[in-house]
Amino acid sequence: MIQWIAKHELCDGDKIDEVKSAKIEYFSARSFIRYDSVERLDIACKALVWVFLLDDILEKNPCEEIYKVLFDFIKQLKSGNCANESNKSKSNVAHRFINAYNEIWQTMCSSSPPEEWKQRLIRGMDIWVRGTQLEHKYRKKGSIISLGEFLLARWCSGAIFYTLSVMEYTHNQYCCNEARCDPVFQQIESNFYIVYYALNDVYSYRKEKIAGDNMNLVMIIINEYGVSSEKAIEIVSQLVNSGIESYECSLQILDEILPNIDRGTRHYIESLKYMLRADIDFYFDSSRYVHRKSISL
Repeated sequence: MIQWIAKHELCDGDKIDEVKSAKIEYFSARSFIRYDSVERLDIACKALVWVFLLDDILEKNPCEEIYKVLFDFIKQLKSGNCANESNKSKSNVAHRFINAYNEIWQTMCSSSPPEEWKQRLIRGMDIWVRGTQLEHKYRKKGSIISLGEFLLARWCSGAIFYTLSVMEYTHNQYCCNEARCDPVFQQIESNFYIVYYALNDVYSYRKEKIAGDNMNLVMIIINEYGVSSEKAIEIVSQLVNSGIESYECSLQILDEILPNIDRGTRHYIESLKYMLRADIDFYFDSSRYVHRKSISL
């Protein structure tokens, strides 16, 4: 992985050290523990590290030039083409990332995955990039935004739609569009999104508070309802626990609420628990976050 990052010049030495200490590759593998092959897992880890590195760049340096290049690239992917950036200057960070993703994309497509899945992954990438733009717009306000504004931005900017599509590829098990249109499936998936984001914001609260970053659900709750930080963390933690309970209940009655569920969709829904488990362990074992108990309130 480190060699691949260095090959495409995606970051400098300090950032590579951060990737190592945060154990991004290890926890990507943990998230996709039901992987179909080592080769697919390797591509999936690269696809997540790519987002991890680019997300930090977009947060710290959200210039219009980078967004333009990314949106042009996404447009080309939608049309079925890969952008050839090999002749572009490597001094341009966006082109370096596109070169790297072309390698990922071509390997993914070589296995002939369903066309609907390819469009779903591309749309997930598009939603994430646009979500980072929206977060930047809100950050520029300089004040804490409303809960409504936050929920919209957070839903888009966390790359979860993209990540779950990567999971499908890694497992070589794909949801069909018919299942994805079912309201019950959509409710299970939406519930997972809420747990995923709320959990992240509990554990990233201290880091983001120190950095002066107000895009955090705990901070939004404090501002919106005038409660203490302890109470806000309790509220968000209750939301996480209730969401996990709801997911566990849905697993117990899956055949009743989705009587015509296909193999790929069942595999997808059941795999969410492994991603969530890896996510929780990531917050405790990775250097990127701090334990909830050590949060400075």
